[in-house]
Amino acid sequence: MGISRGRLFLVLALVLALAWLAGRPPGALPPPPLGAVPAPAERAAAPDWTLPNVGGGEAASGDFRGRVLVLNFWATWCTPCRRELPALQALHEALGDEGLAVVAVSVDGGDPDRVARFAGDHGVTFPVVHDPAEEVARRYAATAWPTTFVVDRSGHVVYGVAGAWDWSAPETRVALRALLTPGGAGDATDQ
Repeated sequence: MGISRGRLFLVLALVLALAWLAGRPPGALPPPPLGAVPAPAERAAAPDWTLPNVGGGEAASGDFRGRVLVLNFWATWCTPCRRELPALQALHEALGDEGLAVVAVSVDGGDPDRVARFAGDHGVTFPVVHDPAEEVARRYAATAWPTTFVVDRSGHVVYGVAGAWDWSAPETRVALRALLTPGGAGDATDQ
């Protein structure tokens, strides 16, 4: 009685995943599972939004057209969200000058000043907007925190992933740079 190819593949995949995980420091976040860039025709238009910036004023989705946008839905009380913030900050610092924007959408109820203090205390320098009624989160169908969407330069959703991830991982930067490269695999502006 032999093992089927499907089971063999599953066991091999599990062994490789465990070996990969063993190579990371304890508690380290894995890179997000971004996969292949979907063809422009397969990308849905990202919902438009305008939200108050916790530092004052407003921010809107249109403010980021022409840039690749990493839109992260999170809350101050969410432990995985707090673990993910340093990786989002590192991504902002690494690729912000190349045309990438990171925006954190806080779904915390209550006082936006508390969210602003939290972001400042944790060294967040990218925009943080406030969605206390979760209206924008619902438009994106985000139901778990954190959930992150990557929107291409023309305003279409390329990726959506729930959970806490290492957005500063080298393989993540490679995937996002493909979206940042004009005429590259991720560019939907000329197609």
